[in-house]
Amino acid sequence: MKKMLVLFLWIKGLMLFSQNNMIEMYSDKELDLPLSNYVSMPAVASFSDTIVNKFLNFEPLDYDVSSSPEFYNIYNTKPREYGISGRITQTFIFQKNIDLIGLVPLHNDFYCFILRSENISSIKYDLWCMSKKYEVLGHLCLFYAYKTSPAESDLDFIMVDSEILADQTIMWTQNDRGLIIKRKFKLGSKGQFYQTSEGVEGEYEY
Repeated sequence: MKKMLVLFLWIKGLMLFSQNNMIEMYSDKELDLPLSNYVSMPAVASFSDTIVNKFLNFEPLDYDVSSSPEFYNIYNTKPREYGISGRITQTFIFQKNIDLIGLVPLHNDFYCFILRSENISSIKYDLWCMSKKYEVLGHLCLFYAYKTSPAESDLDFIMVDSEILADQTIMWTQNDRGLIIKRKFKLGSKGQFYQTSEGVEGEYEY
């Protein structure tokens, strides 16, 4: 019983260490502006969804696309078994860690960083802003794309893309079934991303 208690406390301490050091340990991994083409950026570290959700103070919920422009979502990378239909039916266990791409120099008073996540159907890059006390202040989806197949990471359709300019403006674009929505965002003094402009091009194709 005593050994079990020691093991539990050791695991709990390890998780707290990982959470508290998720950003501090990689504070030197700052990315240079401008930023684009996120899928080509290597990860500096990987974490489980348990660590990330605890760090962001989230409850574990299904990862999906929300209706808001920010695409505010919870991370869920628990192992699941999926079947693939076709000539040959195969099943596989889908499990991916969440990658830290690096810190973004948007404000000296905050931690801003990019996380990459992948689920059964899509790949997503999120920009987070936290206080130096590790409180979530702002969030913005930088990139969202559907995959060609569940077992591969090749991209099929890019729904959201963006670029962070040298002046820290975020040029954000969403392709909503042919309707192209373009927005500009800036990081405010309270750590929240606010929209400065919006434009719409094209029309719905279906």
